[in-house]
Order: sequence, then structure tokens, then C-alpha cells
Amino acid sequence: DFKRQCLFCTKVCEPVNPKHPDRWVRVVQCERKGVKVAVPFKQVVLQCCQDRNDAWSREVSLRCHGVHDLVAAEAQYHYRCYDNYGKIPPNDSEQIILLSDEAMKNVVDEMYCDCSLCIWISTELHEKYTNYGGKLTRKQMFSKLAMHLGDDVVVLNIDGCASIIGFQEFIGKVMNVAKVDVEDEDPEDALARKIVVESRNISFNKTKYELGNFTHAKTREQTSATLLRFVSKLVSNGEVTKASLSLSQSIQQHITNGCNQTTLGLGVKLHHKFGSRNLIDILHDHGYTATYDEVYRFRKSAAKYVRVRMPLHFIR
Repeated sequence: DFKRQCLFCTKVCEPVNPKHPDRWVRVVQCERKGVKVAVPFKQVVLQCCQDRNDAWSREVSLRCHGVHDLVAAEAQYHYRCYDNYGKIPPNDSEQIILLSDEAMKNVVDEMYCDCSLCIWISTELHEKYTNYGGKLTRKQMFSKLAMHLGDDVVVLNIDGCASIIGFQEFIGKVMNVAKVDVEDEDPEDALARKIVVESRNISFNKTKYELGNFTHAKTREQTSATLLRFVSKLVSNGEVTKASLSLSQSIQQHITNGCNQTTLGLGVKLHHKFGSRNLIDILHDHGYTATYDEVYRFRKSAAKYVRVRMPLHFIR
């Protein structure tokens, strides 16, 4: 709102408070500049935008292009904002490289002058670029252009189609653009990602097995809480049972590509009772137990564990 907000910072231009005139931020009405030659203030501002060539200047330029004449629109600004805006910041090396491409600069200038169009197609912009004598490919040109315009624009990429670019400030007038929010995500995808993260954050040491880890409490502790809660609701009305815990750990094994208390313990127990490698291999192929190699390593580690600790038990 040109009649209420500062052209440069967009904050409301407050009137003087008679009680505290010293706190007033001086407000100036837009007017023509110069004495002998009356230069339109819009032209003065746009020249400053071109000299600055940064994010702030692009915002101000868009606002200026949104009205035919700033004076007629009764635009105003804070004096200190205009003073700060007139101080040209030094360009970094990347910006200098972009500005050295005269064809790119002409395309950018044309976009700002024609910003009421809102949207451009990458092929259309590349054609303008080559007409100005540009040498970059369409992909190179569009990448540099998007980087140059930064947050001023929205880029839409669609597989199999040319990219689309438009100014943030105006693109909302022709299409509804919204940032992806977690709330917009499919609930199933959110649940799956949460289970995967929880499962992969659980460590299970396969290099040295501790028998103390093979308890119900430890098994439950090393199971994804979200996965266990979900499976328990499916198979046991929300109650954590031996079946729901075992199923959860079997699923978790596929997520982490590693064994756990259930898949390893079940394999060891079956091998101890039946002595069949073929049985372990079949159950592993169906996702219920660890591999036979894991079972064999565990049995060797457990035997060593018992040999080391048995004398202590006898002494006690």
C-alpha cells in the first residue's frame, strides 16, 4: 500500500506523535527529483536498483514496476531507508561474473520490466538470451538465472517438460503455490519414515554378543517404539505381547539389514533343537530369522562367554 507503507522497507509510515516528536521516523512523500530537469522519482529509484543489483533492489524494483507513477500513487518512504538504499554495497565475485554476461543482464532487465507477465518458460528465456548474443546452453543459462534471481522467484520443475519460473510476488495471482508442509504429507509416508529413522538409530553389536541383552526388557528397548505400537494395535489390541514384539523385530530386521534379539534368538533356539541349517535358511529367506552364519557366530561367542564366567559362578 503506497499510501501507508515505506517504498523501501514496507513498514507503515507513522505520523508524528506530538508527545514524542523526537521518536518520529521522518517520512518523505515521493516527488520529482532535480531542478532544471524534472526526473521522475520512479526513474531515480530504478537507476539505484540497477546500481545495487541485490535482493533488496529486486524487491524495490518489483514494487516500482507495479505502478505507473510513484508520485501519482502518493507513494512515500522513510528518509533513513532511502539514505541506506542509496549506499551501493560492493558486489561479490560471483555477482560480478553474472553481471559480466551482458546477454544475461539484458534478460534479467527484461524480466523485471515485464514482471506483470508473472511466468516465463525456460525455452522462452533461453531464446531471448541467445537473441542478445548469449553463448550458454539452456540448462546452464537457466541455472545461472535462477541463482541470480534467488528468493525473488519460484522455479517449477516437471519431468519431461521445460522448467517454469515466476516472481514470488506475482505468481500467486495466477496459481496457488505453497511450501510443502509436514501436515500435507501422506500419513502413511510419515509413519514409515518415522519407523525407519527409529530403527536405524538402534545399535545392535554383532561383533561381541552379550547374553544380558537377550531379555524381554532389552528386546523391547531395542525395538522401534512406533513400529511396536503400530503392530501391537494390529495383532493384540495395542498390548505388547510376545507375538507383536517378535513381528516388530522381524520387520525391523528388513529395515536395518541386520539381526536383532528375536531373529537371532529364534534361529539359535531352532538350530539347537533341530540341528538343521536348511531350516534356518528357509526361515531366513522368509524374513523370520537371522542367517545361519549369524547363528553360528552367536553360538561360538556364547560358548566362550560361558567358559569365561562359569568358574566365577562355582566360586560363589
